Amino acid sequence: MEQARLQTRRLTQYFQRRPAVIFTILLALGISFTRVLPVKPWLWLGCAAALLLVAILVRWGFLRLASLACVIFLVGLSAGQIERYQFSSDTIANYTTDNERFAQLELAIDQPPRLVRPSPGELRSLPPKQTVVANVRGVKTTDGWQPADGKIAVTIEQPNLQLRAGQIVRVTGMLQRPAGPMNPGEFDYAAYCRDQRILATFRVEHADGLQIVRDGSSSPLVWLRDKSRHLLGLGFDDGESFDHALLRAFVFGDPDPELRDLDVKFVRTGTIHYLAITGLHVAIIGAMALLLCRLLRQSPRTSVLIALAVVLLYGMLAEPSWPGWRSIIFCIAAAIGLLGRRMMDSLQMFFIAVGAVLLIHPADLGNGGFQVSFAAVLGLILFSGAAEQRFWLWWRGEDPSLRNVSYRPAAVMLFWFWRFIVATLVASCVAWGMSMPLIAYHFGQLNSWAVPAGVVLLPLTVVALYAGVAKILLTLLWPSGAHVWAMIAAGPIVCMRHLIETLDRFPGATIAVSPPIWMLIVYYGLILLFFVPIRVKVWRWLTRMASTAACAALLLLPNVAGGLPTPAAAPREPLRITLVSVGAGQTAVIRPAPDHAIFVDVGSDTISNMGRQLVLPWLRAEHCSYVDKILLSHGDFDHISAAAEVFQNYDEPTVYTSPHFARHAVGNFPATSLLHVLQMAGRPPTIIHQGDHVDLGNGAAIDVLWPPVNCNMNSNDCGLVLKLKFAGETVLFPADIQVAPERELLKHPELLRADVLVAPHHGSAEITTAEFIRAVHPRYILASNAEKLTHKQRLFDEIAQNYPLYRTSRCGAIDLTIETSGQIEIQTFLGVGPAEGAETRNSKSAFDRLTP
Repeated sequence: MEQARLQTRRLTQYFQRRPAVIFTILLALGISFTRVLPVKPWLWLGCAAALLLVAILVRWGFLRLASLACVIFLVGLSAGQIERYQFSSDTIANYTTDNERFAQLELAIDQPPRLVRPSPGELRSLPPKQTVVANVRGVKTTDGWQPADGKIAVTIEQPNLQLRAGQIVRVTGMLQRPAGPMNPGEFDYAAYCRDQRILATFRVEHADGLQIVRDGSSSPLVWLRDKSRHLLGLGFDDGESFDHALLRAFVFGDPDPELRDLDVKFVRTGTIHYLAITGLHVAIIGAMALLLCRLLRQSPRTSVLIALAVVLLYGMLAEPSWPGWRSIIFCIAAAIGLLGRRMMDSLQMFFIAVGAVLLIHPADLGNGGFQVSFAAVLGLILFSGAAEQRFWLWWRGEDPSLRNVSYRPAAVMLFWFWRFIVATLVASCVAWGMSMPLIAYHFGQLNSWAVPAGVVLLPLTVVALYAGVAKILLTLLWPSGAHVWAMIAAGPIVCMRHLIETLDRFPGATIAVSPPIWMLIVYYGLILLFFVPIRVKVWRWLTRMASTAACAALLLLPNVAGGLPTPAAAPREPLRITLVSVGAGQTAVIRPAPDHAIFVDVGSDTISNMGRQLVLPWLRAEHCSYVDKILLSHGDFDHISAAAEVFQNYDEPTVYTSPHFARHAVGNFPATSLLHVLQMAGRPPTIIHQGDHVDLGNGAAIDVLWPPVNCNMNSNDCGLVLKLKFAGETVLFPADIQVAPERELLKHPELLRADVLVAPHHGSAEITTAEFIRAVHPRYILASNAEKLTHKQRLFDEIAQNYPLYRTSRCGAIDLTIETSGQIEIQTFLGVGPAEGAETRNSKSAFDRLTP
């Protein structure tokens, strides 16, 4: 009994000393049960109120603590369920389906629209579009205009430059639910929209589909944002637009299509956070304001208040996104701690800020960016100071006295510069070690140069941010010197750009790895052992050394395993073939081993940045560390658009083409660019033609059935027709061939016989299609195609109605597995089979009342 009282007293004391830690942990635990427990948020709030009353009335300490813990848990559960599931009865989601429906809406534009232009490095330029998140005011139905509400993501395909924040508009276009992913590793846009409480998307196809009903007045804040960006841009010539865009991204967080290629390099080197308005930028701006106030002899309280005001102003001027405001909340918590008359516990204030963020936006708990930031900052608070002290103790010995240090100005500056380097290095290592498992788990990759890159880039980031802010103020005070201020502000930006490009060329910049959830639990559990109180010094030292060694092993083993070569003779395993859902295009991946991939075409007409958006994330999600070969049937954009990116990111695998690829590449810019990339790398394509044989390893091989060496047909009809053989089963890849090559191949129908047919020309019918399918006589037909079927594709469906037909537009990614016994299994990402694929999955909803 006495021991129980002692434990209760200790728990009470810890709760009193750092209540925010317990509060935030219980709150996060409640939010994590949002989808597990029944969705009854108001019932949980009622239970929380009752338990709070119990905690107030009872005197027994343990029961009071238990009641308070349950109250916090239930509050988190209620907040999470209210944010995720509670919407008004007239939400716009009532009028949406999985398929697009014609609709007319009245919207309130609350944020400035964003003009999205194609990246200069894209192989095919698409026209610019306008995007904006608006609030719905009404929807036109068969009964007239009806009130509706909710946030909606609007895309205007023909931009209207008169669109401004504060306007009321009526739009005519296509209404739809946010689309979910169609492939493993693909960005889940539907889940992202759900977290932002956006339950519908709207596409305005024509300029006359948007009508401005009321022109709202521009707020002073919008004018201030536009003015600050205008001042930042003055003095930059047209040839310096790239540096201006990069400086604007650093200062305000504004995205720009010109930076997309550089964005990829920031991602590969693990430094992409320098381009976003995060806690780092806010802290730099706040520290600058605080330092200036102290230099001007202001009192500490006044300095903190001024710095806080500057941070708030900066947050309003920068890109108005939730991550930016989340960082400001952390700065407010830090300011509250500094304004206290006594030194407040940094861990306590940090958890107060985290608790406030989770109460405002509970969905952040599952956000990868929030988790990584939380782990990094928590690591800095817990370990950074102690690690730095240990370093100086080792560096200077037992006596840290500075008696032998020269006090000449140069020596003092060198000493403090050395201290800054050490502090930055220690902080980067701690932040990297704390956040690395989460980065690998959420993003499927590690960055070997993240720590040294962070050390080098941090001073440049500070200078670049200060130079950008100074550029705005100096241009305002002396407009005629804008060009001089622009040259000065661009200096650190140019250095940073060249440094990132240099780091990106280093080997091992990105390592594909995806740890299981149990590894994360073990890793952070080992870190917690550092805080277990052990009285015996020897045991305490052994425990912490063992924890450090185990954490280092978990960090390094995936990297070492990923760098080990694969044995030449791999054991015989099932063969897996995936037809990736890429819209209008074709990308097939053959997997002779789980971590090896061979591409048969890799392109899409629908997805502009296919490599970055789809193919590379898919490879990471599927744990493919190696790409052995890339076979390109022909040079059309929808078959090769991502080939160069895969080639450059996966150690330049061998690329196979037909003898006619180069001839048809004349006048075809994407194909010419790909050939140029291969030539510059010293890896020209390997030519294959009719009669050739390509070994894929693990018992799989490909025979080339078409084209012959001499062929004067067009690009489609000269495409490679490949027949894959494995374990006695065959798969036919006929590319985009049409009537002429099909007739030639039908002269030898015995060669066409296959168990699986990847439908020619994305499942389009020709006059020879029926005879061609009869000659192949497949057990299954797979087709890669866009969402909307053409007349020829619908005709193909009729011709192939006696065969199980899987289309990526209905099924998502299609996985075909051939076992070593010869058994064939097919699974689809959306779980849709060939029979039910054509059936609509839309439930009845209010969309039936939309005006036709």
